[in-house]
Amino acid sequence: MSPESLSLAPWVALALFVFATSITPGPNNLMLTVTGAQFGLRATVPAMAGILAGMSLLIGLAGAGVATLL
Repeated sequence: MSPESLSLAPWVALALFVFATSITPGPNNLMLTVTGAQFGLRATVPAMAGILAGMSLLIGLAGAGVATLL
């Protein structure tokens, strides 16, 4: 199916979803905001590193196709 044959409705729905998810803070952002406000940047850096490591691992495993093994 070519993109020309699709109606406009799925594209509008996708655009709204992308917009909503891009402006909505997730749990990691909220946790880092609270941690930074309470304890400062120095105490927040390990949490940021943990989030970065965890997300990198998830993206790497997804890219490697680990979900097909489950």
